[in-house]
Order: sequence, then structure tokens, then C-alpha cells
Amino acid sequence: MLGQHNLLTLPWVVLTFVFALSWAIIAVEDGHDSHPSSVLWVFLVFFVVGVSSVTRALPFGLALGLSRRSYYLGTVLLAVLLAAVDGLPLAGLQALERVTGGWG
Repeated sequence: MLGQHNLLTLPWVVLTFVFALSWAIIAVEDGHDSHPSSVLWVFLVFFVVGVSSVTRALPFGLALGLSRRSYYLGTVLLAVLLAAVDGLPLAGLQALERVTGGWG
């Protein structure tokens, strides 16, 4: 079963890897940035991890006696908290990108 730490660390690990890869590609192409945003990968990772965790955790939660309503309310609360926890640093990184003119 996917641990909750995956929801916190995996998107940032992927973002760091994709950022380094994109920076290397742009450096090889002499600074021509024609690639889509690397931040898209964070959302894709959240989608994949979220779908896989729901398909594994829902039967487990129901076996423990949770109602579907309480499970889904808890899942929505987790999604809102993760959006706030990850959205604030992403907004800060976007501001830093604008200040540096595209990471230098």
C-alpha cells in the first residue's frame, strides 16, 4: 500500500528530476525554451498516486467499518490540505522564476 509520505515527497522528487532534466535540455539547445511547464508533472504524479491510493485504501477503510461518506470527506480534506501545502511553495518558486527571468 502506498504510504502517506508518497503524497508529500514523490511529487517534489519528480519535480526536482524534471526540472534538472529540462534545464539540461535547455542548456544544450542554447537557451531556447520550447518545452511545456515542468510543473505539469507534479499534477500528473498527484493524479496517479491519488487514484492508486483510493483504489487500495477504500476497501481497507470499509473493512474497518468506515462509511463511504466519512472516507470521501477525509479524502477531500486531505486533498485540500495537500493543495495548500504544495501550492504555497510552488507559488514561491514561480515568483522566484519571474524575478530571475526564467531561472537565469
